[in-house]
Amino acid sequence: AYGLPVVNPVRPDGTFEESLGLVGGLFFKKADEKLVADLTERSLLFRHVAYEHRYPHCWRCHTALLYYAPPSWYLRTTASTDRLLQ
Repeated sequence: AYGLPVVNPVRPDGTFEESLGLVGGLFFKKADEKLVADLTERSLLFRHVAYEHRYPHCWRCHTALLYYAPPSWYLRTTASTDRLLQ
């Protein structure tokens, strides 16, 4: 709506783009500590509260999972139900 670009610095393998100096190449969950430390050092962090929450993990290797919303197409099949049933 506002013409803003979509920016996603996390690659499909869950690591940050190498061009990001502080966390470049790190797995996204491993970057938390560095990001919190950096914000604290620069007095930009108001408060950090560590809490546990449910997060999706791979059932095989227990690695944290990322979800990328894929582009989708939606078809109004109700307008053609009779033809589809034929």
